[in-house]
Amino acid sequence: MKMLMLVFLLSSSVVTAQCLTPEEHKMLPHVFISGDTNLLLRFIDKCSLKDNLYWDLQFFMAGTLNEMGQYSQAIELFSIVKDAAPVYAIRSYQGISVAKKKLGDTASADFALKVSKELEDAGTRMLREGDDKGAIKYYSDHLVANPNCSNAVVYASLAYLFEAHGETNDALATCEKWVKAMPECPAAFRQRGGVKWKLGDKAGAKADFDKVKRLGGRVDAKMSSDEPPAR
Repeated sequence: MKMLMLVFLLSSSVVTAQCLTPEEHKMLPHVFISGDTNLLLRFIDKCSLKDNLYWDLQFFMAGTLNEMGQYSQAIELFSIVKDAAPVYAIRSYQGISVAKKKLGDTASADFALKVSKELEDAGTRMLREGDDKGAIKYYSDHLVANPNCSNAVVYASLAYLFEAHGETNDALATCEKWVKAMPECPAAFRQRGGVKWKLGDKAGAKADFDKVKRLGGRVDAKMSSDEPPAR
């Protein structure tokens, strides 16, 4: 699973991240392969919550927690990431399945794996195999044929791919369709806010992130373990 995450994360969306220096960009493969949580946390801390890279790194942190045997924390973080960034929903459910199985909860592990398989489609397989062009065509054609699509993974994946390849205006247009089709989906506004932020529309990004909060969604990946102990 770690190699799948590595292939997915070493995409142009990470390489062109605005919050990291050129030297830090070069360090990313080492960070991902080694699972260096100190560096990973440092990069996360440098990221604006409005930068979609923030969720790329949080997803990898969840995978790293799994690798380290911190299964309960991994499950919690995967659960946050899958809702806030649906492009990672399938991989997050797979990660949850692995962690649940390690904890001896076979029924929950099987259920999470079942959900991941139900969410998978030709586009996600292309994305996993590195066929970005094919995935873009698949999802674009899908939305043309299904203008009222209510599958967040479709919109999130297409917007992610457009943003990864520097087609930020197309990413924004995809998010606009997502918001229109699923106006109660916090992730739609969160991702659109991230794209607006990258385009320099700070006011628009803030409005979208405020909307996420009003809808009860997440704008950060703070976990219960991050909370200070009760006094």
